Amino acid sequence: MGRGLSSLQVNVLQSMLHYYRHVEKHGSEWLKRMLREHVEGVPVKWLRGYGQGRRRSDSSAFSRALRRLEQRGLIVRSNHSTGMPVPKDSPLHGLKRTSADQPHRRADQIVLTEAGRTEAERVSVNIVRDGEC
Repeated sequence: MGRGLSSLQVNVLQSMLHYYRHVEKHGSEWLKRMLREHVEGVPVKWLRGYGQGRRRSDSSAFSRALRRLEQRGLIVRSNHSTGMPVPKDSPLHGLKRTSADQPHRRADQIVLTEAGRTEAERVSVNIVRDGEC
């Protein structure tokens, strides 16, 4: 995989792991099932924060970090609002992206893969597991 993860990539994985653990502890049964089945993910706005890092260079760095995490197979970027960018007569029209091989447009949700969850737990060994939510 070349070099290790950047600090921004580690931060994204840790934040996603925190979100998943919070939902597993406090979320509705529906949302828990959607996360387990990789149908729902972490909202991008939740990951980025509201009003933070809004310079173009910050946006570019965040976008590159997500793209590189996806290239490593740790996340899948998805647009849950509009689905995949395919023609209306395509069988994929309106479906949510579940693989990095599928067409992509601007992401509004990030799904953590099994490999991503394992890596997030590995880089988060110093985070307290109890009482973090």
